Amino acid sequence: MMYHAWTFPEIKFDMDVVASTDVWMGVFDAQGITPVHLNLVDGGVPFEGVEKRNVVIHHGAFSPENAQFQMDDKASVCSFFSLAVHESPQIIRKVVAYHILPRYEINADEISAVVSKANNLSELVTGLSTIDYMTNVAKKLSTILTS
Repeated sequence: MMYHAWTFPEIKFDMDVVASTDVWMGVFDAQGITPVHLNLVDGGVPFEGVEKRNVVIHHGAFSPENAQFQMDDKASVCSFFSLAVHESPQIIRKVVAYHILPRYEINADEISAVVSKANNLSELVTGLSTIDYMTNVAKKLSTILTS
C-alpha cells in the first residue's frame, strides 16, 4: 500500500521534492494475505493493530516499501480492511478502505464485469454474490451496508 499521495496532498511531485513523515497504519480482517518483514524496523504492515511507518518522497521516488504483505498463492481473491492515520500540526486525517485483490486475470475480468454493470453499492454486492469465490466478500459488504 502506498500512502504517499494521501499523506502529502499539497505537494507537487517532481525530482526536487523531499518530504518525510510517519503514518500509523494497519491491516484488519485479512483473507488470503499474510504479514511479512515485521522483524525489520519500519518494515511490513502490521495485522490486527496499527504501528507507525515512515512515508518518504525523494527525487521523484516513493520510499520506503514498508507497507508490505504477502498474497496467498492458493487464494483466488484476497481481501482486507486497511486503516491509516496521519497527524500533522494542522490536521489529523484518517482513512479506512476495504480492498479486494483478485489473484488471477480471469478473476479480475469477472469482478470487473460485475463492477462495470453495477449502478450502486447494492447492485455491486448482489453481483459479487453470484461469483463463487466472492460470496464471503459479498456477505461482508452486505453486513456493513445493513449495520
